[in-house]
Amino acid sequence: MLPAVLKADFLELVHVDTAGHLKFNKCLEHIRSRAWWPRFRQDLKMFIQCCGKCAAYHRGKTPKQGRLHPMLLGAPAERWVVDLCGPYSQSQGYKYIFMAICPFSKYIITAPIRNKEASTVARVIFEQIILKWGLISEILSDLGPEFQAELSQELFQILGINKIQSTA
Repeated sequence: MLPAVLKADFLELVHVDTAGHLKFNKCLEHIRSRAWWPRFRQDLKMFIQCCGKCAAYHRGKTPKQGRLHPMLLGAPAERWVVDLCGPYSQSQGYKYIFMAICPFSKYIITAPIRNKEASTVARVIFEQIILKWGLISEILSDLGPEFQAELSQELFQILGINKIQSTA
């Protein structure tokens, strides 16, 4: 039986040192194996609720997530996922980075580009992906205006590329 004077120090020792700021159930096991006093569960619950470090990281229930849908692919370079990064500070006239990744092989292509215009992006897709890897069947991009532009849509239609969009 633990004396009342030592309760706060004991809870501090178990919660912070032994258990490493773990939640109620894991701390409870440590207390059960070492000491007992009336209402020790309520004291532990109150101690954890008042712990500053735990309160800083605990944000309540995690939000529900939608189900993930796997990308079912049959061959390398069948689908490319494309996006742009930037603007960055200008270097030799380039402000953006075009990125493409093959989800099957995880091969990455990057190319510096000067602007985000649809003609520039279409040219980079043609030169960096289609000319080097051959005709592709699908391209996945976000809802960026350079990928939604009429020029890009026309390029994909002429080459028979199925355009897939990610959700907003």
